[in-house]
Amino acid sequence: MRFTDIFIHRPVLAIVLNLVIVIAGLQAIRTLNVRQYPKLESATITVQTVYVGANAELVRGFITAPLERSIAAADGIDYIESQSVQGMSTINVRLRLNFPAADALADVSARVAQVRADLPPEAEVPTITIEPSDAQVAAMYLAFGSDILQDNQVTDYLIRVVQPRLSSILGVQRAEILGARTFALRAWLKPERMAALNVSPGQVRAALAANNYLAAVGETKGHLVQLNLTTNTDLHTVDQFRRLVVHRQDDTLVRLEDIADVVLGADTYEQDVRFTGKKEVFMGVWVLPNANSLDVIADVRRELETIQADLPTGMRAAIAFDSTVYIDSAVHEVVRTLSETVLIVMVVIFLFLGSLRTAFVPVVAIPLSLIGAVFLMQAFGFTINLLTLLAIVLSVGLVVDDAIVVVENVERNVREGRSPMDAALVGARELIGPVIAMTFTLAAVYAPIGFQGGLTGALFREFAFTLAGNRASLDLARDKPGPGWDFQAGPVAVVNFNRSSTKSIDDPRIKALGKVDTAIELGGYVGIGKTGVITSPYDKLSVSVSYRHDVSGSHDSAIWQPTINYLTPLNRKTAVGLFASAEHAGKGYARTYFGITPGQSAASGLPAYAASSGWKNYTIGTLATYALTGDLLHGVKLVAAGTYRRMLGDFGDSPVVSIAGDRDQWMGAVGLAYTF
Repeated sequence: MRFTDIFIHRPVLAIVLNLVIVIAGLQAIRTLNVRQYPKLESATITVQTVYVGANAELVRGFITAPLERSIAAADGIDYIESQSVQGMSTINVRLRLNFPAADALADVSARVAQVRADLPPEAEVPTITIEPSDAQVAAMYLAFGSDILQDNQVTDYLIRVVQPRLSSILGVQRAEILGARTFALRAWLKPERMAALNVSPGQVRAALAANNYLAAVGETKGHLVQLNLTTNTDLHTVDQFRRLVVHRQDDTLVRLEDIADVVLGADTYEQDVRFTGKKEVFMGVWVLPNANSLDVIADVRRELETIQADLPTGMRAAIAFDSTVYIDSAVHEVVRTLSETVLIVMVVIFLFLGSLRTAFVPVVAIPLSLIGAVFLMQAFGFTINLLTLLAIVLSVGLVVDDAIVVVENVERNVREGRSPMDAALVGARELIGPVIAMTFTLAAVYAPIGFQGGLTGALFREFAFTLAGNRASLDLARDKPGPGWDFQAGPVAVVNFNRSSTKSIDDPRIKALGKVDTAIELGGYVGIGKTGVITSPYDKLSVSVSYRHDVSGSHDSAIWQPTINYLTPLNRKTAVGLFASAEHAGKGYARTYFGITPGQSAASGLPAYAASSGWKNYTIGTLATYALTGDLLHGVKLVAAGTYRRMLGDFGDSPVVSIAGDRDQWMGAVGLAYTF
């Protein structure tokens, strides 16, 4: 027996393997992160040093230059850029691609510590931070402003209320305020007044430092008493600062208000943020590298709605920028492209082969191979990004060719006079070698792109392996040729006789439920198996979805009913087996299926279940069927079937369902079956 024969003789094994691929792919889709571009292991280390009062030339000579010389000897550096401005030195160290960021951070920190003693003593201790290169721009920017409140009041509200709420969302790395106006007391000095009163800026600074500080004086203990000591050495209001004595000459006191305008302002006015022409305060939301940005930003949007409802009067909030909008639109565009591709493939194959059933095989192969490739993406640690989505779109044209070749080869063998089973066996044996060779050849063409170095290799690695993975997963996901199932659809007329059993129910309110009620329903069905709603005795397993509407006035509602049947044939006309079904019905459902009207429901004290529509119950049970078929036209059959179903259990949300007990249903159906 050849390898391919196993899947033809044992179609259940082929179905199980495909289901394993589907389950693995679906769980991978739920866990994969969504990003705009592939994740790059590239980081930037920033060294900032504050030197208050020094101009840019002093900062460059005494701070930036010594630090640059020392940092340049560290390992893993791609390039260094620096900036020296008034009172501040900033050095950005860009690391090489895929170099361990933790090792580089430790090396840079050690080299900064080596030259710390050579820096001016007035300079503050250098601060060292590291962040991924793609984290320089936030995933979302929010704009807050007000025509009533001042900027420092808006900033204060953001710090106290908004920032903690956004930072606590799962997946948010940080919520940072941009263009903030933090509350600070500003003393705008008047040079002419200071010169007249003989006061220098140094004296003002010394007075502020000496009279506004927090003192921790400790505690005092006695034999029986212990007291915690506190001192009030800081200032709290603008008036207290204005009355602060900064200079004393004989009996003359010079207060701060005499030489300066003292106001409650902001700590800095160097940044000015505007949105749609108005002054605003921005808040950037950064997402964790291992989090799904679409889900995180969706949570931020929901939280923003609650924040907007609680904003103070006159304050507004808006989304200034959302990077996930582009990602989300790209994902939807890929889904639309895939749908169009599947439709075009079906039309082209049908036009050339002339069989809808033949066209269905590549349609099954496309999603299975793509879902299998998603599982491989998870195994390799890839993400859903624009490049992997591009690979998925390009791979659609690659994953159908093998399925088309195999199906056409089977069709050729059938035309040559072989039976469907022999044609499937021979066709698969003839092409197993070429198909595998073609798969490995195309995978080998794309895979080397993933082994390139540098930025190109890092960007296109996920693209190449995703494309090769789609091709490799096709051999596992392809629908194996064989006799298979029929795919049928057609109109149907059904006569339903329903009787609810109440033998085990002693409640007198529901004794009336034991009567038989009848409904005549017209509709249609689509099924996988020999037939759909019209159960046939030679179907071992069939799946169908039917739509029926009552025309007899019994319940005057529409019913959607998906059903799965598993039968054991007794002969060519009769079979017994098991079934499972669900029913979505209209308002009159309870009257037909339980023999109870809305009025009877209310009179008996039962809830008025008949007054609602929706999914009514989920049923399992046993059935017996008898069917007759006759050929009308090519591919069209007239089918008449009678079915008895014993419904052993209802799992619905209706009290009527829970107390009605087992149900008996006799179904007579006549319909047309068109086989694809």
